[in-house]
This record gives sequence, C-alpha cells and structure tokens, in this order.
Amino acid sequence: MTEERQPARRGRPPDLDARRRALDLAGEILRESGYAGLTMDLLVRRAGVSKKSLYRWWPNKAAVVAEALAQQAVVLPLPEQTDSRAELLSVARNARHYALTDELPLGTVAQQSAPDQQALSRSYIDHIVRPRRALAREAVERVIARGDLPEDTDVDALLDLWSGFAVYRQSVRGIEVTDHLIEQLVDMALAGSVPRLA
Repeated sequence: MTEERQPARRGRPPDLDARRRALDLAGEILRESGYAGLTMDLLVRRAGVSKKSLYRWWPNKAAVVAEALAQQAVVLPLPEQTDSRAELLSVARNARHYALTDELPLGTVAQQSAPDQQALSRSYIDHIVRPRRALAREAVERVIARGDLPEDTDVDALLDLWSGFAVYRQSVRGIEVTDHLIEQLVDMALAGSVPRLA
C-alpha cells in the first residue's frame, strides 16, 4: 500500500510580517497625508514589498484604507457587572470615549475619497461600529433582564441618544461630556426615561 502524496505547494508562503508592515504604514500615511496622499506605489516603496504582493493582499487602495482604519480602532470591553447602574455608566463612558477618540480620520477620508466612500463607510460600520454596538447592546440587555430598565426599552434608540449626545457635544460644540452629565443620563434611564419600542 503506497502513501498518497500531498501536492507540493507552489510559490513562497505569504509574508505576514510584510503585510502587517504595509498595513501599519498605510495607517501612518493616512494620518500624515490623508487619503489623497496614500498610493499603492508609495506603499510599495516604503514597505519594501512588491506590487504583486500588495495587490494579492488588497484589490485597491480603498481596501487597504478600510482594513487600516479597522485595525487601529479600539473596541472597549464591557464585562458583565452585578450592579446595573455601574454597567450603564460603563456603556455611556465608552460612548464618550469613542466620540473623543481621534483614531479614525474619517472626515478627511470621506472628503478625499468620493469614489470609495460607500466601501469605506461599509467597512467602518462592519468592523468598528457593529462590534462596539454589540457589546453595548448586550450590557443594556443584561440590565433589562435584571428588571432595572423597562422590558420595552428601545435599546438601539437609547444607545443612539447617548452616542449622538457625546459626538454632538464634544465634536460639534467643543464642550466636555463630564462624568456628572453621564451619571444624570444613566439615572434618567434607570428612572424610566428611555425610548420605548412601538
């Protein structure tokens, strides 16, 4: 009985360090020069990789940018707590943190990338917004399950209210969202002032 031979692999194995280096460089160039300043040729030169490798990893510049932005985004943990108020305070504080974080030069990218806006927006939602929202939703649902928020709480609307408040107050008006304000928002929610499902 003869052993079956596995077919030999062709070509060199993927260079994961080079891919990571190119992705890190893409993030640096975005911060330095914006979307317009990033080109595939520049990545080839600065990362020291072949153009063939670059296009094997990403089909175009928008794909590189989408992954670079997703890679540098932080998703803060929301571990389960026994105290509902503490749990909701963590959710609201995370919303404030995300509104303050300058990790995502999305405004610059959006202005300079008209042809690629749809792909970039989809990547931003899939890789950044959804993971953050999923953790926040789970935390609020735990509070509902304990009976500390109404059963018909519209979780999405509540999270939008808190996130929108933080973004507008800090990014548009330039006013700090203090812990005192966050505590008031949470206490209002715990007192029943939450949006309800229809």
